[in-house]
Amino acid sequence: MLIVNQQLELEQAALTGGAVVDTSHAGYSGRGFVDSHKGQACSQFNVDVMQAGMYELELRYANGTGSVRTLSLVTDQNSEQISLPATANWNSWTSFAHTVYLDVGSHSLSYLFANSDSGNINLDTVGLIQVTSTDPGPDPTEPPVVNPVDGNYYEAENAFLSGGGVSVYINFRLSGHWRSSPKRTN
Repeated sequence: MLIVNQQLELEQAALTGGAVVDTSHAGYSGRGFVDSHKGQACSQFNVDVMQAGMYELELRYANGTGSVRTLSLVTDQNSEQISLPATANWNSWTSFAHTVYLDVGSHSLSYLFANSDSGNINLDTVGLIQVTSTDPGPDPTEPPVVNPVDGNYYEAENAFLSGGGVSVYINFRLSGHWRSSPKRTN
């Protein structure tokens, strides 16, 4: 399971289609890397997101082929081919970041060597961070709510602010009794 703001060792993912854990090249993290040299090799993992929005996946990989290679990133909502530039050799690792939209809930994601891909990539880790949210959050133009101290409660009624003038009538509670302030206009 990939957790937002953390990374997953891809050798811990569900490996199918010829994807295997390998240790024949240096520089990987964890207990190995995923050798994805065979057609239909797949590294599948799950992620739970609490907010819908854009998420960045950062894939750490090695591509010692000398040329750009492709893999497919498959989600339960979309599939896209990603191009992974060559690294200096199979012991050189780099990262490739790409964004995906995810709705709230659980998702299955896979790096797949599909029929239309050139593949032959070694995969090490994947990280996930939230880039944007569809949750608008608090309105920045609204004043913050400040909780009263010492058990006092304040209630502002009919407040109006325009052009520097303010008209306020305040009910407030002190020592268990409601009091009213006189109406004031500036």
